[in-house]
Amino acid sequence: MDGCTQLLYTNGPSAGTITFTGFAAGYDTKELNTIYGNKFMIEIMRLAGVSTYRVKALQDPDPRYEDKIVPKVLWRPEPPGPTES
Repeated sequence: MDGCTQLLYTNGPSAGTITFTGFAAGYDTKELNTIYGNKFMIEIMRLAGVSTYRVKALQDPDPRYEDKIVPKVLWRPEPPGPTES
């Protein structure tokens, strides 16, 4: 049966590693961690018998991956200067 579901997952005090065995493809698992209290949105999809997943962390990225993180602000415009009347 095809469909889609979203799960809100919160790590508990003894969080373990989550694995996605049996899925055809998936991405963003590097955001998963075992830090107590961290939350994740996990989307599981199945279409034409092919199962995939997507993970989104709902907190700041893990500092261990800082060198792999793209900054949220890539360009910030200069504020407008004073206007002449």
